[in-house]
Amino acid sequence: MGQIICDAETNTDSRMVAMGVVLECDSFFGSGLCEAADKVPDVLPWFDMSLADAAKLDRLDLITPLGHGRSARVWKAKWSRRSRPKDEVASSWVAKDDDPVSIVAKVVPAEFATSVAREYFIYTQIVPRLSPAAQAYFPKFQGLFRSGWDGGGFVLVMEDGGERITDQELISSSSSVGREAKAAFELLEKEGLFHWDERAHNVLQRADGRLFIVDWGEARFNPPRPAIVQADAAFS
Repeated sequence: MGQIICDAETNTDSRMVAMGVVLECDSFFGSGLCEAADKVPDVLPWFDMSLADAAKLDRLDLITPLGHGRSARVWKAKWSRRSRPKDEVASSWVAKDDDPVSIVAKVVPAEFATSVAREYFIYTQIVPRLSPAAQAYFPKFQGLFRSGWDGGGFVLVMEDGGERITDQELISSSSSVGREAKAAFELLEKEGLFHWDERAHNVLQRADGRLFIVDWGEARFNPPRPAIVQADAAFS
């Protein structure tokens, strides 16, 4: 994975480079990512990058803050393709200029690297194992980047899942949204994926009515054991 510029949309001359990160399976829940987060790279690329070189990189523009919690801040974002064919090949996760898909960027400090690794693991390794019905409750994941002036922050990029549902919608027995959200959590648990924070602010709804479950930084995956086929008693 290559480099992009990731900064506020208004900072048009930014040299804030974000470097694509690919994690190996054996370091998802180990100390690898945490140790890497504690180490400041010997050379931070934006310190020596000229404005001319920065202008050639594709951008992830942070447009509007959508909310924040103890461990992350979420932004409405958009891709801006700036690289040309003769330049470095654009990353596969960068949307085309005419791509209508809205995206969000979840910016996480390095101290929560374990949560980042867990969420990355869920999207890249677990979601593909789920049934199509269960996969439908996940916004499409577009990539993980490392950025920040000290190299100590992470940015998870994914499709925009819509607006948070309300607490009342989740708990009301007469709410179709609440019933579907509960059914979604039950389906995921049946397939071995436990969210562990099943509150309303982790359930999003798009204008078309689709629901998405987000914020998987505390999740656990316990794959169901395969059924044991027992021999017919008549042949014993």
